[in-house]
Formats: sequence, structure tokens, C-alpha cells
Amino acid sequence: MRFLTRSLIGLSLFLITLTCLVYSVLLFISAFDDKSGNAYKKSRKSKERSFSVYVDTLESINVSPKILSYGEVISRKSLEIRAPSSGQLQSVSQRFQDGDNVSEGSKLFTIDPQAAIDFLAVSKIDKEDTEAELVEAKANYDLAVLDLVSAKTKLNFQLNSLKRQRKLAANGIVSESAIEISELSFSDYEQNLEVKKNAVSRSKARIGKLQILLKRNEISLTQAIRNLKETDYFSPFSGVLANVTAAPGRLVNRNEKLGVLIDPNALEVKFEVSATELERITDQAGQLLPLLINAQLELDNEVKSFK
Repeated sequence: MRFLTRSLIGLSLFLITLTCLVYSVLLFISAFDDKSGNAYKKSRKSKERSFSVYVDTLESINVSPKILSYGEVISRKSLEIRAPSSGQLQSVSQRFQDGDNVSEGSKLFTIDPQAAIDFLAVSKIDKEDTEAELVEAKANYDLAVLDLVSAKTKLNFQLNSLKRQRKLAANGIVSESAIEISELSFSDYEQNLEVKKNAVSRSKARIGKLQILLKRNEISLTQAIRNLKETDYFSPFSGVLANVTAAPGRLVNRNEKLGVLIDPNALEVKFEVSATELERITDQAGQLLPLLINAQLELDNEVKSFK
């Protein structure tokens, strides 16, 4: 019974497979016939169609393409206006504002000079005090030199006296105690000479220190004079002001930015181009060609053109 069932199942599968194969062959043949017939029809139809075209004469001409790009206008010569010293803005020029033109040497603002005036007065007093001490030190040096000369003279006198005492002692005229007293006195004069030499050295060293201090005072005085002059700020060149933040009475710090001065005669146009556009404006060596550039600056109510 099982053998019969398996035989029937196998026969059924064989018939199904055979049917599928026959159907596939028929589909393949049918598709091949349809493709050949459609190709034949299309070939006949394409030969029968006609097209109309526009005919013109080709001429060789040179074309100069125009490149449109957006960028910004920058200046080769611009200066950040900064406060030379800290303090209160005592006065500000009416021309010191955004967009105003200023000429070279124009006074823009003034910082309260009282601190600079006080510093200058103190520097002058310090210099005068050092000069007075230097004069006194030179006088003390001269006195020390005179004392040294006097000490050397006294020492020579004492040395001669000691020599005489020794000659007299050799002849038996004076005793040994007198010679000892002369030697002690000579030793005292020698010590006094060393003290005088040290006094001369100290006086000379003090003069050197005071001369160095005087140079420092002169530098400080020069700086005080410069600080007083810098309380008034003048325009270093003619130009247009921008980004101005100064106002009368405002406290500013040293080196604080108060505006920007731009030279309108040193403007440049900065823009970007693509790699393809760059090839059009350069030669084979990569150098820029002498091309004409037309720049337009759009302001609030007008457009300015530059070439």
C-alpha cells in the first residue's frame, strides 16, 4: 500500500515538472517570435518617419565670458585707534564718528591730562633730588681724597720719625720704650690711611650709583613728557572713521580700541571664484590675465561703480 502511494506521488511530481518545462519552452519561443516581429515593424516605421532641422552656417568667433561674483571691499591701509593711556575722555572731536572724513593731524580726542601732569612733576622732583645728591657726593669725594692725601703725608712723617728713633736707639740715646711708642703711633697712622682709602672708594661708588639713578630719572622724565603729549590724539593720516565707540566723559583703559581709521585711496576688492572660472582668468603659467574688473558697491540709497 505504501509503495503504491509513493509511486502515485512520484508520478504526479514528474507530470507537473514536465508540464512546467513544456510551458517554459512555449513562452521562450513566443517571446522570440514577438521580438523579431516588433523589431521588423519598428525598422519599417523608422524608415518611413521624417524630421525637420534648422540649418545655419557655423562661424568661428571669440567669446569673452563674464564672471559674476560677490565679495567685500577691504583697505590695504587701516589703523585701529587705541587709547594711549588710561583715564577719562575729556573732549571728543565732532568729526570723530562713524563715516566721517578726517585729515592728517586732526585732533580726535583728549584724555584727562591731570595724572600725566602729576607724574611729570614727580619725575622732575626726583631728577632734581638726584642731581643734588650727586653734587653732595662729588663734594664728599673731594674731601675724602684730601683726607687720604693728608693721611699719607702724616704716615710719611711718622715713618721718618720712627726711622730717626731707631737710629737714636742704635746709638743708645733713646730707650726701647720710645721706639715701641713710635711704632704703635705708626700703626695707628697706617690704619687711619686704610680708613681714608675705604672712604674714597665708598664716595666713588656712591657717585656711580647716583649717576645711574640720574639716568633712570631722565628716562622717567622723558616718559612723563611723552605720556603728557599722548593725552591728545591726532590722526596719523587722512581717512574715513569706522566702528567709533568714544564719548565725552567715558573712562577708557590703556590700549582700548576706540575706532578704526581707513584710507579710502587704498581700497581693494576681495571676491571668490570657482576652479573653472579661475582657469578662465589665468594663463598656462598660472598668472592672472590683465582683465577688466567692474566692481559695484551697494550703499543705502546708491550704488557706486569702480573699475
